[in-house]
Amino acid sequence: MIRQRLAAEHGDGVVSALLLLAGVLLPLFFLIPLAARLELAQLTLQQTARDAARAASEAATPPLALPAAQAALARARASSRLPLQLSLRGSLIRGATISATVSAPTEPLTLPGLGSVGGIRLSSTATVPVDRYRSLPAP
Repeated sequence: MIRQRLAAEHGDGVVSALLLLAGVLLPLFFLIPLAARLELAQLTLQQTARDAARAASEAATPPLALPAAQAALARARASSRLPLQLSLRGSLIRGATISATVSAPTEPLTLPGLGSVGGIRLSSTATVPVDRYRSLPAP
C-alpha cells in the first residue's frame, strides 16, 4: 500500500520545484531591467551634474554661468529623455566652488501582477572649484 502511494507521487517533487523556481525567477526577470534602468538614470544624473558644474565654473562672467550650465543640461536632456532639473549654488570668485544639483523623477514602476508601484526621484550633486587665478587681471 505504501509502495503504491509512493509510486503515484513519483515526479511530484520535480513539478513542485519547477513551480517554486518559476515563482522566484519570473519576478526577478522584471526586477533586473528595472534596476538597470534606475542605475542608468543615476549615471546620467551624475554625469550631467559634473558637466553643468564644470560649464558654470568655466563661464567668462557670473551672468553667463547659468546659461552655460543650462546648455549642458539641454545636451543631456536630448540624449537621455529624462525630465532633468538643475539648481546651481556658489559664486565665480577666485578659490570658491560651484555646485550643480541635477534631479529627475523616474516613471512609475510597473510590475506584472502588482500594478504600478510609483516613481522614484533621483538626484546627484557635483562640486567643482573655480580656478584660483581666474579673477586676477591679465598681465
